[in-house]
Amino acid sequence: MIKVLVAGIGGASLGTEIMKCLRLAGRYEIIGCDISRYAYGHYAELASKTKVINSDNYAQEVIDFARRGNIDGVIAGAGAPLRILNEKRSYFDEEDIKLIGSNAQTIILAEDKRAVAVAFDEAGILQPKWISPKYAEDERLRSLTGPLIVKPAFGSGASRFVFLVEDAAAAA
Repeated sequence: MIKVLVAGIGGASLGTEIMKCLRLAGRYEIIGCDISRYAYGHYAELASKTKVINSDNYAQEVIDFARRGNIDGVIAGAGAPLRILNEKRSYFDEEDIKLIGSNAQTIILAEDKRAVAVAFDEAGILQPKWISPKYAEDERLRSLTGPLIVKPAFGSGASRFVFLVEDAAAAA
């Protein structure tokens, strides 16, 4: 059985959803870790084992835990662990542990929703109309009709600070 460590299992979010998918596949031993002892994934009964990881030296703690546990691969269960662990990708390679996930260039692009939208436009990939206003009185807001989704271009994770509004006035 392949041993996979999911790093970042807080909340009922990406990390625990990854564990659910791995469990459904039926061919993985799932281990989880998080910096919080209160992380949902510790109590979700999806992993054979979980560990609280010290945030002060996060990447090295994950690598050490994975090495001691004979882990085959590590998957980041959230954006922050993904960035931190990806910076140490060469250390995972040295330990012969697969860090499963996007490369640094893809991570940087994906964190900037504006850059992703521009890349989609340039590639001809259809998407909803979007704008990136600089301030609430931006004239381009007037061209929009609702309902609208308002979300920061940076730092909002998958769903934080996302708002559904009915019109451009609410979007402003």
